[in-house]
Amino acid sequence: MKSPRRLSRRSLTVAAAVLCFTLIATDALAQVVVPQVTFQSNVRGATVFVNGQRRGTTALTLRLRAGNYNVRLEAAGRAAVTRTIRVTSTGRQAFQIDFTAARATRPATRQVSIAANTGAMVFINGQERGETPVTLPIVAGEYQLQLEAPGFLPLAATLTVSNQARQFYEFELSPALATLIVDLPDRFLNKRLGDPRVARGQLQLLIDGEPMDAGQPVLVPAGVRLITVVSGGFGFSQEANLQSGIEYTLRMVMAMEVLETGVTRPVAEVNTQRGVRRSQRR
Repeated sequence: MKSPRRLSRRSLTVAAAVLCFTLIATDALAQVVVPQVTFQSNVRGATVFVNGQRRGTTALTLRLRAGNYNVRLEAAGRAAVTRTIRVTSTGRQAFQIDFTAARATRPATRQVSIAANTGAMVFINGQERGETPVTLPIVAGEYQLQLEAPGFLPLAATLTVSNQARQFYEFELSPALATLIVDLPDRFLNKRLGDPRVARGQLQLLIDGEPMDAGQPVLVPAGVRLITVVSGGFGFSQEANLQSGIEYTLRMVMAMEVLETGVTRPVAEVNTQRGVRRSQRR
């Protein structure tokens, strides 16, 4: 049996040196610390890119080794912000990267002219904007337009404003009309004229003093109107509030009444009394 090999003094020295180096290297690695870095911004939730890689959103805390980094922040409605930062090995670091104030941009308006066949109030999306003719600054798009004028039916339309700098729109409002029919019963007609059409032709119809043809339906502007009917020595007038789209019949209701107003003396008695008065005067 072989006896254990004895190590020389030189071998023991080398082994001790290797062990010492290992212990020193292990202790140096134990001292390497990855710094903690926090990114903050005046816009919460901004996306953070470090060296082109998305790492999260603000406020964000990362561990980065010491060195230089390219950091970019992005947020909706804001211009991206880029910074170069230097991370040191000394504990925690915080970087405040702010966006510049967003500039409010006003959309370009178009000069829109609106006209109508009468002076009408202009409403756009329910808001009063003036009276025709009118020119308004309006952003391109679709709007609900309404025109209103006394004596006319309201007009509703979709106003489409294009990107042209100047635009012109013209609308025609329909008059608010009522229909008036004159009904003259045959029993009131002058039989001596024979033809009923001739008799009816003797009837004069006036609306607010303007003569109309009573022999056919008449279109009358809506509103309070003074209606007058004249025939020979007779004349009748009456105000009526006519509504648009309604048909009215003007019916003549005439009656003759015989009233007892006193006692009638005989003609002979009247003549005798007159003779007596004359003789007394003489």
